[in-house]
Amino acid sequence: MQRASKWILGVAVAVGVGVAVIPTYTERKECATRYASWKSAHDELALAKAEKRSVDQLSDAALDVALREVDYGPIAAPNCAVSGIAGPYAALGAFLFIAIFLGSHICWLIGRAYKKTMQKLA
Repeated sequence: MQRASKWILGVAVAVGVGVAVIPTYTERKECATRYASWKSAHDELALAKAEKRSVDQLSDAALDVALREVDYGPIAAPNCAVSGIAGPYAALGAFLFIAIFLGSHICWLIGRAYKKTMQKLA
């Protein structure tokens, strides 16, 4: 395998893996943050209900949870399973890997053939 082919393969792998992994990782971090805020607000609301505190003594997050529960009923915890988004991003990463590798390799081979043809004609 020539140096250019190795370079093209490396770039294609890096882009494909990046597209497959980065969105899944960021979604997992964001969901963990959403879950932590949901848990703290629900814990505070449960404590306030147990202590029979007034609405004035609740934080904004707990008050928001209480109002949403009044409107919509109990609110479930955020589901942090990233398996739902991992598949499409993995497929997109694989597609980009193949497209970049083949496209760049074909362009490189065409340029190389052109260069050799021009050298023979000269």
